[in-house]
Amino acid sequence: SSAASDVYKRQKLIELAQEHYPNVTLYFIISDDLKTEIVESTKVVFEHYGIKYVQLQGIEKESGHPTVKGMETIANQVLTLIK
Repeated sequence: SSAASDVYKRQKLIELAQEHYPNVTLYFIISDDLKTEIVESTKVVFEHYGIKYVQLQGIEKESGHPTVKGMETIANQVLTLIK
């Protein structure tokens, strides 16, 4: 799928979530292993819609998946965002 199509899908998802859950704060987690253009376009979309996000950094992984230490790091980064 094209980058423009991916942006459109993110926008539709946000609009649906905001429509169905108007009194809820939305948060988004951006993985630390995405291409720069994906991260940047994602940030632009979320900033446009006022969505808070955390861009994960330094997540320990094994075979592409977070280890226990990686999950703890994710939890700490997310908690920092939502506090």
